[in-house]
Amino acid sequence: MRYLTAVLVLLIGCESQKPTPEAELVISTPLPFDPTEKYELAAWWSNDEQLLHLDRTGFYRLYQGTNRYRGTAERGRWWQQSYAALWLEPYSERPQEPTRVSIRKSDDRFTIELRDLKEMKALGEPPAVLEDRLIGTWRGEFGTLTLTGDSRYVYSPSAPPQATPAVVAGHQGDWRIEDKMLLLLPDSPAMEPIALSVSATGETAVLRSSAGPLRRVAFAPVEG
Repeated sequence: MRYLTAVLVLLIGCESQKPTPEAELVISTPLPFDPTEKYELAAWWSNDEQLLHLDRTGFYRLYQGTNRYRGTAERGRWWQQSYAALWLEPYSERPQEPTRVSIRKSDDRFTIELRDLKEMKALGEPPAVLEDRLIGTWRGEFGTLTLTGDSRYVYSPSAPPQATPAVVAGHQGDWRIEDKMLLLLPDSPAMEPIALSVSATGETAVLRSSAGPLRRVAFAPVEG
């Protein structure tokens, strides 16, 4: 009887030492990076092919290229889900599912992975482009022209127009660079676009109209 009791105790001890099914399923997975590490998501991000701006207000813009003045591919709102993920919800007439964006750390730099695009790295500021050098107020025989960072302009003629039928009065609208030309696109559908030539040497840009050159007399802060 004592022998049977000893055998039973030994068997129970062996069974208790076997791993439970729950324990066998536990796998130690390393975290992408230290969850307590501080980093900033509200910034400009780029992979040298696309540009993404995460605004501090929760608004975002995804650009088709690296020039933020040309071609917005998508815009919407964003929010951070966890230390390793954020979401982009595009504005659209038809509801679209939000996109999950992974946050990673590579070579001591934080990166984000958006859809099938190359990974993006944070930039201290958006890439410098020709448009940056045009923002401000310009003046000449043509009149006074103010270009703002949101691609809007305000124009005031210097005198009653004579030589340029399109310029009949002060007006405002959108502006953009196309084939080394500054195009003014008036809000009024009755007015034709106005073209001014653009040239740049180093950090200096020059505007020239049919009435002569324009000189920049005031600078405006670049958005971003």
